[in-house]
Amino acid sequence: MGTLFTVLLKILAIIGVCFIYILVLGYDNFGGITLQLDDYYTNANDMASGALAELRKQGRQCEIIGTKTGELPKFLVNGKKYVMVYKMASAAGVPVQTIQLKRIRH
Repeated sequence: MGTLFTVLLKILAIIGVCFIYILVLGYDNFGGITLQLDDYYTNANDMASGALAELRKQGRQCEIIGTKTGELPKFLVNGKKYVMVYKMASAAGVPVQTIQLKRIRH
């Protein structure tokens, strides 16, 4: 009985460590939406419009709820609020523009 308990405890510890690793290090946009757009944008408002078109193409109900100068664009997607963050990455040497909609929680 003691051995079984020890084995179960070790399994739970491993699962816990894996969960923390994925949550903190391995998953950059937990609870958010990640998009890769077909076109390259240099203006945040144009990028927000491109993200809106992509979300609608995916069948999501969405709208832009904030595009003030100096602030990141905000979205309402399926009743939840998100803020847009964009990044440049490289895939096989080709630059790829990635847009992340991070959930606003409050």
